[in-house]
Amino acid sequence: MKWLVIIAMTVFSVACAFGNLNPAEQRLSNRVLAAIKYNSSHSLSDEDYDQISDYISQGKTHWIELYPKFKRPPFLAVASFQEGLNIAMAYALPENPSAVLKFVDENNVGSVCGVPFI
Repeated sequence: MKWLVIIAMTVFSVACAFGNLNPAEQRLSNRVLAAIKYNSSHSLSDEDYDQISDYISQGKTHWIELYPKFKRPPFLAVASFQEGLNIAMAYALPENPSAVLKFVDENNVGSVCGVPFI
């Protein structure tokens, strides 16, 4: 019985640590976090970048929190991703304003809050 409780608590704590990520989203998150850790985005495809932008646009906090990291290497080399990042944040603004507004500054306020793309 003790082991059942320990296993249940472990599973619960791991699930809470990653929030509400579905398995595909979790796999992508793992690849993104590895890219950040090793400063190499070779394991990410164009479809992955599109999916990241989509998750941000949906206002998913986990992905919005990674916004500052997406603005640095190794992600800077992907021009289409960089061009769409502020657009995704603009779409996310009405979905999750408290998460998005933490990352608005003088460099992106016109793109994110001006809503020229929506």
